[in-house]
Amino acid sequence: MDGSGTPMDMGSHHMSIDNSSAAALSSNNGGQSNYFPNGEIPSIPEPAYAASLPTPTWRVKPQFAGWEIDHRRFEITKQLGKGSYGSVVEAIDHLTGKKVAIKRITQVFEVFENAKRIYREVRILRSLDHPNIIKIVHIQAPPDLLNFVDLYVVFECMDTDFAKLTKDDSQCLTIAHVRWFLYQMLLGMKYIHSARIIHRDIKPANVLLTEACDLKLCDFGLARTLEEDEVDDNEDRDNFGIANPKDHEHEHSMVLSSMEGHNNTGASSSSSSNTSLSTGPDAVRRQMTRHVVTRWYRAPELPLYNDGDYTPAIDVWAVGCVYAEMLGMLDTGDSEQRYDRKALFPGGSCYPMSKDRGGKSRDGKEKKDQLQVIMEILGTPTDDEMRRLRTDDARAYVNQLKRRNPEDLSRRFPTAPPDALDLLRKFLRFLPEDRLTIDEALAHPFLKANRNINQEINRREGPVHVRKATPETVRQLMVEEVRAYNPHIPSNWEEICAAQVYAAWLGNNNGNDNNGMNLSSNH
Repeated sequence: MDGSGTPMDMGSHHMSIDNSSAAALSSNNGGQSNYFPNGEIPSIPEPAYAASLPTPTWRVKPQFAGWEIDHRRFEITKQLGKGSYGSVVEAIDHLTGKKVAIKRITQVFEVFENAKRIYREVRILRSLDHPNIIKIVHIQAPPDLLNFVDLYVVFECMDTDFAKLTKDDSQCLTIAHVRWFLYQMLLGMKYIHSARIIHRDIKPANVLLTEACDLKLCDFGLARTLEEDEVDDNEDRDNFGIANPKDHEHEHSMVLSSMEGHNNTGASSSSSSNTSLSTGPDAVRRQMTRHVVTRWYRAPELPLYNDGDYTPAIDVWAVGCVYAEMLGMLDTGDSEQRYDRKALFPGGSCYPMSKDRGGKSRDGKEKKDQLQVIMEILGTPTDDEMRRLRTDDARAYVNQLKRRNPEDLSRRFPTAPPDALDLLRKFLRFLPEDRLTIDEALAHPFLKANRNINQEINRREGPVHVRKATPETVRQLMVEEVRAYNPHIPSNWEEICAAQVYAAWLGNNNGNDNNGMNLSSNH
């Protein structure tokens, strides 16, 4: 339907194919496709759900009329956010009656690195089924599978994210809230690590919440699986580096949260198999992208070594940083005195990962190095920790910093119980091998009141495998992900689409030779 309430033509679209491809499809037998020798070119059918949709009673708002989604199924209600990646809207899914968030990603294939990241994220999320991990509800089938440039991904819609919550001075948490939120985070992380995935971007904006205190982890754009077919050690390094701390809420956070949306998830299918990455760092160490994790939540080994050799312990550190901000929201009992609601380690640079090394920001304030800020809270590494640093350069860098004693965290969080602070210290151990694992965190006494071992599940199917994308294959891989949510698209979709284009071209050109012709058609 368009803005006036007139039903929209969901079938008209532009398709194109080059001359060589058309020639491969043609034959001397009446100009019919070799793939369909009987002369009948099938069409891609409508999705099965179309028959069960109600008759639309809503109008498509003019600003959303250009969105290539099924407007019979999705009623867009408002825009949630907009950025360089595209835009996000809230909608009602009339197939389920639930609110959803639809992310329109524009020019998906314009930059290969971006296309590869988007493919990896949708592939990973399709493979994960856990109540504490955001779900992709649907991916809209593009009208032109051969040439589409925008992708529409439909997510569950949540009420808010933790970064927004920390900015609301009227909101405080109780220790029961903190315990329940942390427990849900750890349940999600256990499942993620059991799939041999490192999230690599845990931060408050990627922790989504509902008014019922349900929690889901989102934004797997930087996630990496240890089961990819092949890894390019240099990929993403220049594209996904250091986020501006003033904009540390990643654009993806706008994808999934609104102040009014609410949704509950179903149960997960998994088991208690012992494939978790948290069994030990040596088993999962792999050379990977150096620039990962928003700076304030970046584990010290990332800037300290800057060699891409890290483990799931970087996620454990990031969870600890978010947990610290939760403790910072505890009610002090004095409405005039609240904790300082900011990140625990708000560094201004991250040498050598940043080009700059300290200095001053635009407003004239000193930009402290991330490692320096960490040591101001945790103290200088002990002699034992210094001996166990794996490079001489790392030891030399730490030695040139001013020696500091660890801060008393009970003074920073005076109403936090001792067991809560003990867990925080164990999350934030300087060396990754000294940090507790996700399983050890789940068993910590602080979480005893919430613990249900039956919810502490691994992915039943084991590791997630992601095929390596190349500039030549990334579109096909993306369409395969689209097909997973659109079973009506047949496996020979490329042949059907190309044959349709060729047939349309023949019709428009009265069967003339295709040499030098522009094989594109609107139909």
